[in-house]
Amino acid sequence: MNEIFLAQNTWATVVVASFVLVVIFRRHHRLARFWSGMAKQWRASMILSAIYLSSAIISQPTGLEPSRIPLFILGSGSYIFSLTMLGLGFASGIENFEPLQLRKGMTFQELILWALITMALMGFIVVPIGKCLTSIGITGPIETASAMEFMRGTSLFRAFLMLLAGAGIAEEVLFRLFVMSGLLILLRRDSWAIFGSAVIFGLYHLSPLDSLYLEFWQYPLYQFLITFLSGLILAWVYRKKGLEVVILGHTLGVFAGVTMMQMGL
Repeated sequence: MNEIFLAQNTWATVVVASFVLVVIFRRHHRLARFWSGMAKQWRASMILSAIYLSSAIISQPTGLEPSRIPLFILGSGSYIFSLTMLGLGFASGIENFEPLQLRKGMTFQELILWALITMALMGFIVVPIGKCLTSIGITGPIETASAMEFMRGTSLFRAFLMLLAGAGIAEEVLFRLFVMSGLLILLRRDSWAIFGSAVIFGLYHLSPLDSLYLEFWQYPLYQFLITFLSGLILAWVYRKKGLEVVILGHTLGVFAGVTMMQMGL
């Protein structure tokens, strides 16, 4: 657990420090344009951070004692806010792209529809491939439900909020808004950015940055392939329909699995 704590907090520190450095050196000619695009995003970043913190605190994940909530708000809130600001800064430099589709005019009905479509794509593509891998002896934690065992007995309301904060906001802000937007700027080709972000997404689940990585390391090939395929789908949807859709779609996709586990299916 100390290794996980160290890795996660080191990454969070790097993100917050990067944001602070951009603020300090915002007038440098190499950062001025990036700062200009990022500085306008503070309201959206505050809103997303508030949703993340509210979801995490209300769901009461293991280890979040009432006495630790102020520190959690300061630490995790600073991390999500900084990561969102940096990601929106990258996205602002992508031509003809608005990552926040609700701001562009997407209705809540459209958001829910596309989130359900995203969940269905993950279910109809990733699940059958997972079963094919299992049939040839490449098994994974989904087959034993052990990866989500800690959620057994948790109310579906709490489970949804926990997944919204973790799989939804934290992962999508990191891998789609931050990583993929950065790759789109760097590589200038959608296909390369989608593929690259999916590879990074797959590797992440086998690293101490993911609190379940010790579980996933028991099934490294299966876990990488499944998360890589999920990353391809989520990256493509992010490019087409924006951040809100992949946050909700990713949350619903994992929530469906938790619900079936709770029902013994």
